Amino acid sequence: MSMLLAMKADDAALNQALPVAIASNEVEKARVLLARDADASLLCNEFLKAVDTGSDEMVDALTGKMKGSCQSCRDKGLVRAATSEQKNKVSKLLQKGADRNFDGAAALIASINGDWGDIAVDIVSHKGMSLHRDLLDWAVGAAYAKAQYQTLEACLLAGAHGPRTDMTLVKAVEHGQCDIAATLVRWGASVECQSGAPVVLATKRGEARMLLAVLHGKPSNSAMASAISQIVTLGDIGIAYQMIELLLSAGLRGDAVSETLIQILDTKLLKGDENARCGLSCLLLEKGGAVELLSQSVGPTAINRALRDVLEHS
Repeated sequence: MSMLLAMKADDAALNQALPVAIASNEVEKARVLLARDADASLLCNEFLKAVDTGSDEMVDALTGKMKGSCQSCRDKGLVRAATSEQKNKVSKLLQKGADRNFDGAAALIASINGDWGDIAVDIVSHKGMSLHRDLLDWAVGAAYAKAQYQTLEACLLAGAHGPRTDMTLVKAVEHGQCDIAATLVRWGASVECQSGAPVVLATKRGEARMLLAVLHGKPSNSAMASAISQIVTLGDIGIAYQMIELLLSAGLRGDAVSETLIQILDTKLLKGDENARCGLSCLLLEKGGAVELLSQSVGPTAINRALRDVLEHS
């Protein structure tokens, strides 16, 4: 019956009937009217009401290519759907061209602030998101702050890069979140952030797994030198051995190696097994610890005595 009436109706009648069908959530009637060229582009209030309280199918029907809801309505509808945790409508509106950046990325902000991770993931995973690096960078920091780690990873997968992503790595290392740190490094977060803070913090934690995760980011020699300079804060020769061995394996060379050897030879700075001290001293010498530099730093008599003490205890 609806089809027969629609076939005989003129444009004015079709356009008068469409808002009635929307208000009563009669999806099939709305589809028939739209198929007969009824115009939904001017029915902004009705469309947004459908987003708020109508069915998913009605929103789908009203966002067709021909005379569907206008771009502004789709954008506003996306924000309203995200704010009210309507995942299906969010997905549909994204598919139908709603702008995820509308109103300062309000839809994404609402989904993260509302702890609706599945909606946030849907928004950041939508095609074309990689073009919005600044937005993704912001979202990494925001998702981390809300412990939405699935959203965080989705942002990284979409191409997030920038200062907030890098600072999130610093925070993850600082809080001992090894899996998150490893994920951030794997997707390109910089281990050079804040003068190599991730490398320094990982070394100071004395956790081999964390340092190994950070070293996968290929830190510079200067960043690793800053890290190894903190080795005495560990207070234990065994833990220091693990950290130093990893840093040397990652390519650390230069004066920092010699300076570390000075610290290792000082039994007051690092307590622990003397066999480990001897082995670590030999490792540092092998990797470039220069006895000549040590002699200049602490004097030849002192360095000879320290080396002799190490060997006597080995």
